[in-house]
Amino acid sequence: MTFLLGSRRTADDLEEAPGWDEVGQVAISCPEGDLDAYTVSAFRERVAPLCGRPWVIFDLSKLTFIDSVGLGALIGAIRRIREAGGQSFVCAARPPVGRLLRMVGLDRIVAIEDSLEVVLRRIGTAS
Repeated sequence: MTFLLGSRRTADDLEEAPGWDEVGQVAISCPEGDLDAYTVSAFRERVAPLCGRPWVIFDLSKLTFIDSVGLGALIGAIRRIREAGGQSFVCAARPPVGRLLRMVGLDRIVAIEDSLEVVLRRIGTAS
């Protein structure tokens, strides 16, 4: 479920780490570390297969930093998923990341929830 980001990671780490996991028809992307200009290409590659999925959750609980390039990549992924008929959710953002997401108005285009469990209950897949 986790894929690793951040300047201390190597290309081999990124290749070995899965980009996402599934719970039923729900795809879950859980980036870890920094989502910035250095790591955005790996993020885009990892989330590209999620377009066309009915539900995609971006679990940001392990994301420690996001810059404008990373934010643009996240918004772009959400847009592509929506254009393909899917629905996206963002959850579990740490306070600094969550404040940034709300400050730029991301909460007006996608639901931002406190935890993965809340999103899974919301879409009816929690056990």
